[in-house]
Amino acid sequence: MQCDAIIQTRLAADTHTEGGRERERDFSHHPCCSLQPWPIYNFSKPSDLNDSNLTYLGDASASGDRINLTKAATIWSTGRVVHLQPVRLWDAGGNKRASFTTNFSFAISISDPNRPYERGDGMAFFIGPSSATTTMPSDANGAFLGLFNNLSNPSNAGLPPPQTVGVEFDPHYNDDLDPPGLAGHPPDHIGIDIYNISSTYYKGLPKGLDLSGTMLARVEYDGRSKAMSVSLWLANGEPYNLTGQVDLMAAGVPQDAYVGFSAATGAQVEDHQLMSWSFSSTGKSIILCTTGRTTLVIRCILTSIVAFRG
Repeated sequence: MQCDAIIQTRLAADTHTEGGRERERDFSHHPCCSLQPWPIYNFSKPSDLNDSNLTYLGDASASGDRINLTKAATIWSTGRVVHLQPVRLWDAGGNKRASFTTNFSFAISISDPNRPYERGDGMAFFIGPSSATTTMPSDANGAFLGLFNNLSNPSNAGLPPPQTVGVEFDPHYNDDLDPPGLAGHPPDHIGIDIYNISSTYYKGLPKGLDLSGTMLARVEYDGRSKAMSVSLWLANGEPYNLTGQVDLMAAGVPQDAYVGFSAATGAQVEDHQLMSWSFSSTGKSIILCTTGRTTLVIRCILTSIVAFRG
């Protein structure tokens, strides 16, 4: 499967048939295209890596054709990348909720050939408060994935958890934090973390498969049903799915939230890299736009300008 195969399916509605031939619609003069767009990021393009709407925190950095969320072969490394455009999650009355979809390709790999059996702590997509664009929680490395405070540290006593929900891709089992149902099994799992690093919903990978190599993922949130669905395609194409009920408002996520990725290593190391990313939401008039492959027209996903669902 091509790394952008899932992302490109979002563009299926942007074509029409004319004279028996499929052609791209030209929405470049549509009034909606004057809005600040959310591009489909392909980080093999230097312009995408240096987009002014992306901010890098901690050890995260642009590197060649991807974003490194942690430093290679470095223990206790934490980093994140965040988009600076907020996403509105519900209307003024809190009665109508937005839905969103994000697609991304990423890689988790061994970074130190002298330590091939060690695994770092993983990475996560997250949605959180405005503070996520400027700082990371205190003492959030290792198992906390740069998302949540380590409240077992006395110096963090009394600190409220960040108003954050994350979807984690975790190859390392931590006895006191990860779901007890994974004990004694392969450590690799995907999880939905609601206000806490201990996953509320999770799914472990079977023996013989792991979170390594280049993978594809999609996270979909239905504002009406409050269902969050995670689809993961491993490096070998094997699919895995996880669904859970997530009330973002009840979890403390603010009305205008921010999205991004975070990763961490602890006493063991691995690389966490982001290669491509797209995001669309019904909460605001946000449009995904990209130039056509053969003609310089703007393709816009019109479904992303739908108003809040009732």
